[in-house]
Amino acid sequence: MHPPSPTTTGKKFSQAGSIVRLKFTNFMQYKDTEFSCGPNLNVIIGPNGSGKSTIVNGICLGLAGKTSVLGRASSIAEFIKVGEDSAAVEVELFQPDKENVVICRMWDQGGKTNWTVDGKKAGLREVERLVAKFRIQVDNLCQFLPQDKVHDFSRLNSKGLLDSTVDAVGEVELKEKHKELKELQKGMNEGGELFERKRQMLVEKTEQCRRLEEDVKAFDEKAKIEKKITQLEGRMVWSKYQEVRRITKETKERSNQAKKRWEEQEVKMNPLKAALNEAKKKKAGLESKLQTFNGSIKDCMGKAKTHSQNIEKLEEGVEAVEEELEEIDRREEEKKAEMRRIQTLIAEMEAEYNSTEDDTSLGPQLAEARQAAMVTQAQLGEVKTERENLRYEQGNLVRLVKERQAEVVELNNVDRQKLDVLRSKSKETYEAVNWLRSNRDMFKGEVYEPFIVCGNVMDPAQAKYLENCINIRDLTAFFFQDAEDMNTFLNCVRNQKGLKKVSAVKVPDMESKEYQPNIPSTSLAQYGFISYLREMVTAPDSVLAYMCHNHKLHRIPVFKAEAEKFNDKLINEFGLTKFFIGVKLQTVSGSMYSSAKTTMTKEVVGNNTLQVSKDSTRERQVKEEIAEKEREQEQLSIRARSVDDKLRTLNVELESARKLHKDLEQKKNFRARHSAKIEAQRKLLRQQMAESSMEREKEEKVANRKGMVVRMVKSAQQLQAAIAEANKVRMAMELCRLAAQPLEEIIEEKVKAYEAAVESVKEMKVEMENMARELEEGMQALGAALREAKAATGVGQKRDEPPTEVVQVWEKEKFPSRVEDIEVMITELQAQAECMDTVDPRIVADYNKLKETIIELQQDIDRREAIMADSVNKMQEVKEAWLTSLSSLVERINTKFSAHFASMGFAGEVGLSTGQHEDDFENYGVKIRVKYRDSEPLQELTAHHQSGGERSVATALYMLALQELTTVPFRCVDEINQGMDAKNERRVFELLVRTSCSETSAQYFLLTPKLLPGLNYSPRMNILIVNNGPHMCHHTDWNMEAFHDRAAAAEEGARESSGTLGGHLGMVMSGGNCL
Repeated sequence: MHPPSPTTTGKKFSQAGSIVRLKFTNFMQYKDTEFSCGPNLNVIIGPNGSGKSTIVNGICLGLAGKTSVLGRASSIAEFIKVGEDSAAVEVELFQPDKENVVICRMWDQGGKTNWTVDGKKAGLREVERLVAKFRIQVDNLCQFLPQDKVHDFSRLNSKGLLDSTVDAVGEVELKEKHKELKELQKGMNEGGELFERKRQMLVEKTEQCRRLEEDVKAFDEKAKIEKKITQLEGRMVWSKYQEVRRITKETKERSNQAKKRWEEQEVKMNPLKAALNEAKKKKAGLESKLQTFNGSIKDCMGKAKTHSQNIEKLEEGVEAVEEELEEIDRREEEKKAEMRRIQTLIAEMEAEYNSTEDDTSLGPQLAEARQAAMVTQAQLGEVKTERENLRYEQGNLVRLVKERQAEVVELNNVDRQKLDVLRSKSKETYEAVNWLRSNRDMFKGEVYEPFIVCGNVMDPAQAKYLENCINIRDLTAFFFQDAEDMNTFLNCVRNQKGLKKVSAVKVPDMESKEYQPNIPSTSLAQYGFISYLREMVTAPDSVLAYMCHNHKLHRIPVFKAEAEKFNDKLINEFGLTKFFIGVKLQTVSGSMYSSAKTTMTKEVVGNNTLQVSKDSTRERQVKEEIAEKEREQEQLSIRARSVDDKLRTLNVELESARKLHKDLEQKKNFRARHSAKIEAQRKLLRQQMAESSMEREKEEKVANRKGMVVRMVKSAQQLQAAIAEANKVRMAMELCRLAAQPLEEIIEEKVKAYEAAVESVKEMKVEMENMARELEEGMQALGAALREAKAATGVGQKRDEPPTEVVQVWEKEKFPSRVEDIEVMITELQAQAECMDTVDPRIVADYNKLKETIIELQQDIDRREAIMADSVNKMQEVKEAWLTSLSSLVERINTKFSAHFASMGFAGEVGLSTGQHEDDFENYGVKIRVKYRDSEPLQELTAHHQSGGERSVATALYMLALQELTTVPFRCVDEINQGMDAKNERRVFELLVRTSCSETSAQYFLLTPKLLPGLNYSPRMNILIVNNGPHMCHHTDWNMEAFHDRAAAAEEGARESSGTLGGHLGMVMSGGNCL
């Protein structure tokens, strides 16, 4: 636990949940600040922007409040001090008879929050329960009124004001009773409407039921007759079944007799049938042998064919060997002829050699020719080296030109990237750009594409500044010099193309150079000035002029992050109203009531709209490099052509020198060269003679031919054997065929005899089949009759008898058993039924449903009458208790409020509003009526009837009226005196001091940028002065006792001029983190 701060030592806290101490770490303006609070009125005073409202924000967020309560930012990460990664707020709450409770909230840039209670890790729900236990309500405007929510108080309707008031005074029972009354009233309203509908429905259903009774009686009488007819029909189908069963039984007996006679005749035919089968069996055996013989013949013929094919192949092989032998003889003759040619050539070359001598006088000429060839060879090498160097340089230049050309293409490819960005922001604008590029000749004046496309931010890192200054509409708008062109364009794209979201603007007639900053760049250079937004972007001059005219790009400077220490100087001395420092946007606005200025700080976050930019300077530089390299290429080409000409000349000279050297060399060494040629021919002759003779190859071919002839003879023998075997099988097959011919005649005779016998019993078989069909039809009829009977009445214990209870009904009604008698009785009953009126069965069903519905409705009505009676009694009981307590509370508030208003010379009252009627609990509320001039009537406090100062007075006095009634631990109001005149501000402050500085009063925080001179102060007050500046010391270094000594020394003089100064004085240095 933290020890009590010196500034609160001796201060006695009484309200549980009062704020004892606050500590901020990296929270908005505060780096590391801790200070203590008083138990009664705490006045926090300091200039705008110093960090007063930050204390209110810290109280709200530190006590589990939402950022929406403050109305400043949507994300808690925006409350972290610029340049830091995390922040923390620590709140110490008073707890009687126990150690104080310390709640600490820590969060980072990602919005993740960690909570601790008394140093132990806790969850959000635990902290919310703890705060609720102390009756702290940071979302209740009657308890917690931050700066940006002051004017919301007067906008509260009567219902909202009632709820906030009850919450603020801590009347939990009142709130619960009000909620119970609203639920009871809602249930009664809904139940009453349903009750009346059900009663009306009961009357209607009863009348409907009465009208249907006569029809239902007639339907029942006719139903009895129809039931009796149905019973007779059941009796008739069973009678029919008995008759069909008797007839079927007789048919079955006759069928059995016919079958017996046919079977006896069949037995007499068996010997003839057996003889016929035996003959057929023998014939089948002979046919099987014939098939076997036929297969054997096929096998023999197959073997003969195979041997014949082998003989043909061997004959072809023999012919091929004979051709090879002829080829060997031919090559042998060619070899002998070649040897004779070589021998003749050797003899001729030897004769020439013997008749010729060497020329020894050619030595000097040969040396001179060799030297000339070597010189020319050296010159040629130098020229080739020069040519290779030129080719290398040309290759380098070609590569460099290609690289630069690729860079130009990449730079120009930025246009496609920009179009992709435009399409992601507005697809219709993207389509309009494509249309414009195809139809630009329609317009007489200049037309510029959207700024996303035609604008170029020279440094993409600076694009975020322009994105935070130019709205998306102007970033996607088309720019026209001529108004008629603009109307034509909008008509085409919006009406004809259906691109309704495309926008266009007319550029100003001025040039962009006419827009100059009001503060020269040189004056800002020493403060970390980078440049104005105008210098960060290039675009067509008319487009830049439009952006300067509408968005003041020429007057919005950008500074380095280090320039934050000059923030006040830039605002107060240079009068800047909008500028960037690092990643922060500073916007300065003035108060309509004073010369005070308010600064709003916002983190600068880019949206990737203008980050794609084309470097025109680089493109121009690259194109110049390409032109220079192309000129160098031309010069190298000229040099290369000259070197090629020189190279060709040297090649010709070298070839001539080499030819001369060769001719001289040949003349000088003729005998040596000729001797070498003769030796080469002799060597060739020896090789020819050394080659093996072809006799061996010839012998092998002859042996191969002999083997093939032997195989041919063997195959011919096998062919003869196969043909002989086939002839033998054919002979056996012919004998078998001759043996089978008599059997065919025998079988034919026996078949005729058998067919004659079959014809004799044909009539018996026909008779038997007719009887079988008749029996089958009888069985089908019997089955159909039984199914019909079952369908009519069901079956009894036996499957072919009716149920016992059905038989008993037949006997009771004395139904006849003959079908004819039953048909007569059915006809009579049907005639009676036809004479009666026909009633729709649905009427009877509706009647039965109506009877059931009437019973259910009557039971439901009785139950609801009892419930409504209980609800009325319950609501009256709760209403009396709630209305008595609520009226008493409103009357006490009215007494305080009226007294406060009367003390200031005004009139005001607080009353209870009951809505449309006395039981309209949903619309009960509290209305504040005030008047500030005698000539005016009392008027309800709204956001429209009174001025801002008058609303502030009423708000302050209402909260003071609640101060002595409330059970909440503290109340917080931020700059409520803004807009009050000096007189009202003084009166309100005196009332506040008098009301909130009593010993039993709850803790009160009042935040204000100023206080009037000569105010009276109470010893129970605690005054915190918030200072901000670069030279503030840390709060732990601040010596409050020394400050008190100096203040006491000057107190006498101050007392004489401005009244008595009491209370406790403290300092909060937000810039230097000093308390």
